[in-house]
Amino acid sequence: MPFAVTKQERFMLAVLTLLVVLGLIGLAVL
Repeated sequence: MPFAVTKQERFMLAVLTLLVVLGLIGLAVL
């Protein structure tokens, strides 16, 4: 079932995901 997602919400979600991924990579490297 499709749910409406605005471009701003999609952008925020993408940024949040990117931060989480970078954080995990940083922890793995350190």
